Amino acid sequence: MDDDPSRRGQPSSHTVYSVDMAILAGDALFPLGFRHIVSQTPSDLVPEPCLLRVIVEIARSVGFTGMAAGQFLDLEGGPNSVDFVQENIYGEMAECSALCGGLLGGAKDEEIRRLRRYGRAVGVLYQVVEDRALSNLSEEYKAMTNGMEVMFNLLTTNDYTWTNSPEMLSVLKPPLMQLCARYLLQEKKRGKALDSVANFHLQNGAMVERINWMADRSEKGQRQSAGIMVNYVYR
Repeated sequence: MDDDPSRRGQPSSHTVYSVDMAILAGDALFPLGFRHIVSQTPSDLVPEPCLLRVIVEIARSVGFTGMAAGQFLDLEGGPNSVDFVQENIYGEMAECSALCGGLLGGAKDEEIRRLRRYGRAVGVLYQVVEDRALSNLSEEYKAMTNGMEVMFNLLTTNDYTWTNSPEMLSVLKPPLMQLCARYLLQEKKRGKALDSVANFHLQNGAMVERINWMADRSEKGQRQSAGIMVNYVYR
């Protein structure tokens, strides 16, 4: 819906395959999402009325009163549209994620209302923080279009001078620590952690006791894990 030449450090579809093909791919992926929800959700775990509510919520959040409206004003609106854009793009995405998780988990009406407020607040806050962080970065990184692109380029470079910048470290610490925790949780279930030491501990019953930010500032540590080290404990 916009003309950024890259996304998440990779060329955008319209850059590689043309605008027409990118739109067509989007048209194909959208119903595929609904098909996946319906076909892959066990009926014995999630009642059909609950599943229908999830589909309705997703359709609402991406529709003309939600993300589509926000994206329209992001493209065509002026400075006065910022609050509306943040609410209807990032707020809607996070609200929908929180809400659907609650619906699938059997949340009650009051819990659903709280999840709506929580999700929207988190989504807006995330974008505000990202915008602020980007605006404070050095000129070298301001040319990039979003925080994920900044992070991708920093983590794939052989120049680790960014680790000496308190500003860079404060911006990157929250998302990287969250990604590390999620990665370890997923790989403990799958048994495919890339690091042999991590895989050994996770597959032998260890628990992650603590994740340590910038504990290994060596070149190897930065290349393998952005300087993050993990303490494991057996109980």
